[in-house]
Amino acid sequence: MPRFQRLAFILFAVYAVFIGGGPYYYTILPVRIFHHGIMTAALAWWLFRRLRDGLPITPLNGGLYAAAGVWALSAGFSADPRMAVENLWFPLVHLLIFFVTADLFQRGRQRLVMETVFMLATLTVVMALLQFGSWLFGWGVVPGTDVGWLSVLTAEIPFPLRTPMVYLPLGVTTWLAAFTAPLALLTFGWSLTARQRDFRIVLRLLAALLLLALFLTTSRGGFISLGVGAALFFLLRLSQSAAVRQMNLQRILTALVPIVLIAGVIGLVVLTIGQSSSRSSGDALRLNLWRSAVGIASDHPLIGVGPGLFGRAAREYRDPSYVDDRLGTAHSIVLNTAAEEGFIGLAVLGVLAGLTFRAWRRLWRSADSPGRRLRLEAAFAALVGFGVQSLFDTFTTTPLLALVGLLVAYCAVEPISARDRRRGSRWAAGVGLALVLGYGLFWVQSDRAQSAFSRSVRQQDIGAAFEAASLDPALHLYPLQITYLAAQQSPPDADPAPAIAAYQGALALEPTWDTGWINLAALLERAGDSDGALAALERAERLNLNNAAAFNRARLTEANSAASDDEIARLYVEVMPRYGLPLSDWWTETDIRRRAVEQYYDSLATSPDAQYRIAAAHFPERLAGLVPDDPQTAADWWVTGRYALDAASDAPAAVEAFTHAIGLNRGSGDTYVLRARAQQMQNDSAAVERDLNTAYLLGTTYEAADAARAQAASGEARARLLATAVAPRFLSQNFEGVLFGGRAASFELLPEMRLPGPGTAVMQPWYDLAGLYAAAGQIEQAKNVYRAILDYAPGERLARQRLAAMEQD
Repeated sequence: MPRFQRLAFILFAVYAVFIGGGPYYYTILPVRIFHHGIMTAALAWWLFRRLRDGLPITPLNGGLYAAAGVWALSAGFSADPRMAVENLWFPLVHLLIFFVTADLFQRGRQRLVMETVFMLATLTVVMALLQFGSWLFGWGVVPGTDVGWLSVLTAEIPFPLRTPMVYLPLGVTTWLAAFTAPLALLTFGWSLTARQRDFRIVLRLLAALLLLALFLTTSRGGFISLGVGAALFFLLRLSQSAAVRQMNLQRILTALVPIVLIAGVIGLVVLTIGQSSSRSSGDALRLNLWRSAVGIASDHPLIGVGPGLFGRAAREYRDPSYVDDRLGTAHSIVLNTAAEEGFIGLAVLGVLAGLTFRAWRRLWRSADSPGRRLRLEAAFAALVGFGVQSLFDTFTTTPLLALVGLLVAYCAVEPISARDRRRGSRWAAGVGLALVLGYGLFWVQSDRAQSAFSRSVRQQDIGAAFEAASLDPALHLYPLQITYLAAQQSPPDADPAPAIAAYQGALALEPTWDTGWINLAALLERAGDSDGALAALERAERLNLNNAAAFNRARLTEANSAASDDEIARLYVEVMPRYGLPLSDWWTETDIRRRAVEQYYDSLATSPDAQYRIAAAHFPERLAGLVPDDPQTAADWWVTGRYALDAASDAPAAVEAFTHAIGLNRGSGDTYVLRARAQQMQNDSAAVERDLNTAYLLGTTYEAADAARAQAASGEARARLLATAVAPRFLSQNFEGVLFGGRAASFELLPEMRLPGPGTAVMQPWYDLAGLYAAAGQIEQAKNVYRAILDYAPGERLARQRLAAMEQD
């Protein structure tokens, strides 16, 4: 192949793996549009050239054609054929990538393919190490790495308190682990067969760096993939050794020692990683997904709910207590296939696995050299390791499935001389070309509609939403956007009947839209239909216990006196743990809420730090009684330090107490901010900066590092720090992202349905900012800050009072 074509092939692979086929496809619309165009052009060109000879003949063709047929059948009978057809595009692309790879192998271009793979592996290592360097040294390459861990290490913190969780260049740590584990094994296997010493050294170094990248992801699945693959590789090597042929038990046991050591080390790593609380919660989510998949497969046993529609269906089957709306797959290739393509699809998957093993076994037995056999073993071991990881993860992105296609092709396809090459399935090439061109036309219209939709989201332009719906009327997201914008833009005193009817129609299309149910409840409340509002909130709560439905159900019950005072207080206490501590003024505006806060306060006897925050917000007379005489725990020392800082302004005592608290619990970013505030009173600028940087790295909940920094700043710098001191209010876009192929809307709750907010203490930096503007005579800017406070935290009575006073003036 000419040098220019080789370079073009490598660059195209880099683009397809790291840009178009990666996370940027879902987050940057121009990348998405460009990817549709370039993949359509490239695949159509290749298929057109294959019309004469047909698709390459491989041992898997029959199984792959059957899989494509099952996909089409499942999509046609799915609950949402429009999205099922869209979701089929990537599987079609990945299927064709396999055939392209098989064609290159059959034409004797394995070296080009493997050189490209090693180039991709090298770029993966470079980007992963770049992120690790940014995490360590503070280069700011990725968000959250403007400060490096090396800058805060002291005798008190001798090592970083967080793992790097590297995810570049694939965007998710699990994906990166699934990519690097088989690549490390593949690269090591190739190094054993390289004839030149320099190549062996380079490949082994690359394998070691891939293992480092895998380690930096701290993904259990990646380690399991590596362990299974490595163990299988060594067993295959051992099966051909002289010890096995001679049945020498002692030598066999000696040879098994490395396998046992590998399994032990990897098992220890997996168990250690699994001890963290975040992993435990992740396991609960995975079990919930698995149970949902079993339920879906039981109700749709033949052809499932449709390609890519697990995330949509699971919302109706899952336990609402353990929910992560970002998850759109069953996290198991077996269960995901059963749920989306039914047991027919699962049977085809089993057939493909069997065909792959049979083809590999034939090639392995007939290998013409020890090097060829060893590379087949490495490829097969890497594939099996990836398959085992897929039992508890589901991978659908191009980088990972292209790698799987490569491994399958290497295990099943052998080079064929031009004289022995037979014509393949010309009809299949023709069907493939028709599908690629058909999808090309489909994407033209779909991307035009999505461009209009994105404009409607950015500009809150309902006309653009109507344009999107007219261009792509079968996509349910666009009617939802029209409904949402119409209700948001109507005056609060307008007749809610039209908006109610629109929301009811939208929810008939998408009954798992929990934000829609909560907004419908708001409109029904405006119309005086409290029973209908409560029913809508109950529907939303059945989808997700952690949305605002439970809070508003308690609020509406109180507003309508629909239960006894004790029952209403119980409802409030029940929902408080879901939304953070009840620190907003809203919680003490009625006797029932105040009683609920007191009951919740009493239930936190083992968490004196939480009690202290509630008392500081609502019961300041109780603060002194919370200070322990003989502090023992980190929480005890925290209360001691906080009281010394706030009530007594005793900086040395506060620093000492917070230092004890940190010694017992180094992972609380809030405590470092409070110690920094005390150190500011002592003018210890170096210690202040170190503690604030540590808080930045750990993250905070109630305190703000920028608020502390603002105390030492002035002018525009002070205003800028105060503005960033309140954490941004993140808007969940996971519902539409999962159900509608990564499209992002901005569905917010109507104002009366929003949570009260985190409390005046957390919002204090914005109060200070408004005061700065007012003192400078910038009254309109001050008003805007108070409006922002009320938008963020509707329960802020003080902001409402100050804004009303300004508007009267």
